Amino acid sequence: MKGNLTPILFTLKALIFFMCGTAIVQFFKTYKLIVIPEEAETMAREQFEGMHGFANQPVTLAIFYALYGLLLGYLVYVLLQLRRSFIRLNNDEVFYVNQPSEFKKASSGIIIFAKTKYLLFIFVGVFWFNNPRIIFAEIPMLLVGYLSGKIIYVFHYLTQKGTQLKEETDLTI
Repeated sequence: MKGNLTPILFTLKALIFFMCGTAIVQFFKTYKLIVIPEEAETMAREQFEGMHGFANQPVTLAIFYALYGLLLGYLVYVLLQLRRSFIRLNNDEVFYVNQPSEFKKASSGIIIFAKTKYLLFIFVGVFWFNNPRIIFAEIPMLLVGYLSGKIIYVFHYLTQKGTQLKEETDLTI
């Protein structure tokens, strides 16, 4: 089991570092817009490619970057919880008491992140920057996050059943 979980743990660690870096970049962009509001046009065109609306909205864009940074911070928190669960699995702690709830929280958190990110991009992209193409451009990332959350939810179900069977086995011995 340990050999199979090592790549997953490494990937989760790399993803956590990447998401931390991305969140820091979003907060830096927020700070940059507060200090240099003239950069709003360029930053909006980079973020919302193909926009047609009025792009010089530094306050809206700063709020967007701050919210996106907070959302990425939430994802880092969820991924850290998921990584802790996999570390316990790697240490041969299989079917412990809180394991199903840990997987359920991680799956719910990832699904919440995917849906909230999609809604944030849709709301800002469509309503503030008149870019309806963002609706379709963000669907692949929504599906990746949603399906990842559902796969982890399957782990919740499996560990829940395994924990019940382990409790029954422990009572019969």
